[in-house]
Amino acid sequence: MLIISLSADGGRTYRERIRQEFNFSPGTTFEREEWSVPAERITHVRVVIQPDKGHARHRATLTSLTVR
Repeated sequence: MLIISLSADGGRTYRERIRQEFNFSPGTTFEREEWSVPAERITHVRVVIQPDKGHARHRATLTSLTVR
């Protein structure tokens, strides 16, 4: 699961903007997503990655994040 939350008050509070759950087929090793979110007055971005909702020991890697 991936959650992206934004703050406009210096990181005191966050508003969840994107929540994405992934279901991979066996052998899948890559997922690419692109989102566009209005970001006026945004001061902080929080990204949470939970590789397995069942809390099994899996690994997930964020290889690129672009903020414009």
